[in-house]
Amino acid sequence: MVANFSNYENAASVSTSISQTMDETRALMKSSIRTGADQKMMDRLFTDFSILTDTTKIKQSALLGILSNILTLIGVLLMYRMRKKGFGFYIMGIGVYIGSPILVYGLQNLAGMSFFLLSLFIGLLFSVFYLRTLKYMA
Repeated sequence: MVANFSNYENAASVSTSISQTMDETRALMKSSIRTGADQKMMDRLFTDFSILTDTTKIKQSALLGILSNILTLIGVLLMYRMRKKGFGFYIMGIGVYIGSPILVYGLQNLAGMSFFLLSLFIGLLFSVFYLRTLKYMA
């Protein structure tokens, strides 16, 4: 949650940092790629991931991350107290977590699809874990 607050407050410097890292990585990769097809694929990859340098999208992602963290934290605290409604809060937080890459980046580029699939895997994994303990809650 702290990282999301920091990303929101320092979106311009986060954007600059991501941009510099992408430029350095692109330079390293260009020196090792020999064929034109690989060059085109690398250029598409960097074009798709350049959306990560947009300060508006960094702020949107951070706000949705904060909302997701708050909901899941409330859910976990309630489940810790053995309350079933905590699972509902947790699932709402996971829903925001899974949906945020779609809302912020969209699924039309590789960055949005990658973040969506990663958050889907992690969200489902932990949801199934907590679902198994639901029978012990009041």
